[in-house]
Amino acid sequence: MSTSQKRHPATTAWQGPTWPATLGLLLAAYAAINLASWQMPLFWDDIIKARRATWQLENGFAPLLPAELDSGHPPFFTLYLAGVWKLLGRTLWATHLAVLPFALGIAWQAGLLARRLFAPRHWPWALALLLLEPTLLAQNVQTSADLALLFFYLLGVNALLAGRPALFALGLLGLLAVSQRGMVMGGALAATQALLWWLSPADHRPPRLLPWLLAYGGPGLALALWLAYHWHATGWLLFTPSAQWADGRQALGWQGAVRNLAIVLRNHADFGRLFLGLGMALLLASALWRGRRRSWSPATRVLAALLAAYTLVLCLAFLPFSNPIGSRYHMAGYLFLAWLALSLLLDSGWPRLRKAWMLALWCAALASGHLWVYPDGVAKNWDSSLAHLAFFEPRARMNQYLVEQGVPIDSLGSQFPYYEPEQLELRPSGWQIRHFDLGRDRWVIESNVINDFPDSALLALRESWVLEREFRQLWVHVRLYRRP
Repeated sequence: MSTSQKRHPATTAWQGPTWPATLGLLLAAYAAINLASWQMPLFWDDIIKARRATWQLENGFAPLLPAELDSGHPPFFTLYLAGVWKLLGRTLWATHLAVLPFALGIAWQAGLLARRLFAPRHWPWALALLLLEPTLLAQNVQTSADLALLFFYLLGVNALLAGRPALFALGLLGLLAVSQRGMVMGGALAATQALLWWLSPADHRPPRLLPWLLAYGGPGLALALWLAYHWHATGWLLFTPSAQWADGRQALGWQGAVRNLAIVLRNHADFGRLFLGLGMALLLASALWRGRRRSWSPATRVLAALLAAYTLVLCLAFLPFSNPIGSRYHMAGYLFLAWLALSLLLDSGWPRLRKAWMLALWCAALASGHLWVYPDGVAKNWDSSLAHLAFFEPRARMNQYLVEQGVPIDSLGSQFPYYEPEQLELRPSGWQIRHFDLGRDRWVIESNVINDFPDSALLALRESWVLEREFRQLWVHVRLYRRP
């Protein structure tokens, strides 16, 4: 594909940063973020992946998980994590270090994509939008398999745009090995390629079909072999019969699908991204009003295809089912959304000062995303912004209080993700915090970081139980309730 440097010719002496400086800045930024997170406890779904990796480490790296841990995902990411623990020890710093290669890979692949789509003098804005994306930043301080998914997806996108089927096969294989969502994202790559061929066949149709068939066929065969092995050993595929996971695999009617669509739209608007959408709407309306639609650059068309294919395929795969749709599921789409907004702005013909004001607004909006915290009773994607960092201090103080006051742990209940230090900090504690039961427990720990307390349980705690102790930091509270 032709790059966009020609569409925005330089009007000043400064031509923009060099490619080595750009890549070096990105790599240094992501390495620094990872290093700063080495002692942060595990959070949300990272806890579940650590449980699986722990079982694999203790059972000779067995690929098949027990039923209570097996939700149908391929086991290779947790096997990788278990391998890192085998070499470096089962510690927080080693767990965070394990995802550093994927974080650096995201910087590398995103930098390559920015280099392909934007002129050097526009790289700083593209990189600012990348680094400020709240959900991606939040995932970088966690031990998230979604970093692996995003890296492999960007690798596949760059391979598509560069016409490199062997490299595309590597990205696709990585997606298929990480999770079921990776399988869906592999379908999104195929949809992206088909859409690019349709929009611009001269630029994107490969000269030979056989290499691309092999690029899909090789990873597809590897996935088929794993699925066959899993089927032979367990008797089921993808949709687990385990009650622990089956609730997230139920088919929904049209009303449930509409509700899920509303969740997807909310996630795209959350954490400051609403202002990107509003800015894009303004730019599109302005372009249509002025009749500038035909002047949209190749970069704008490519980014629109990337965003449309990714979002549509993921929606088709997830909207019909009851699986919770996390904000992090669409991280690749958020990047394409931000860069599409930037490309539309560059295409707009607006005066330079107006463009600068719009870009400054977008950056400020994304930076403010970590402050977007909703009232109690509204479920929040706590793992998708840095707002979740405020949870760790009051949790530690509450744990210390429990020890000092001699609260009997066997009469204490709470809910995910409030677990004992063994689960969150990977260190022995002798604790075993159960899922709460208001009819059984004498003590209950509640926090607004916990999304799984039913409204009826929260009402009962606040009206009928005694608030024994509360610790707060910023917008996060952790409360200990005692049965009267």
